[in-house]
Amino acid sequence: MLAAIAASLAAFGTTTQTWLNVRLPQGDVQTPDIAVPGSEAAVAVTALALVGLAAALAASI
Repeated sequence: MLAAIAASLAAFGTTTQTWLNVRLPQGDVQTPDIAVPGSEAAVAVTALALVGLAAALAASI
């Protein structure tokens, strides 16, 4: 169960990091740098991490 909790927390922790960095040419656009966090790149990862955490805690009961 501790492994399931640790895996869920690790998956949830990855959503707080920046997953994609895009650098566009400055002459073409006004915003040359775009950073996409994991919470926007893969919304399902957050949901699945919370489901895994809830399942591990429910199994411990």
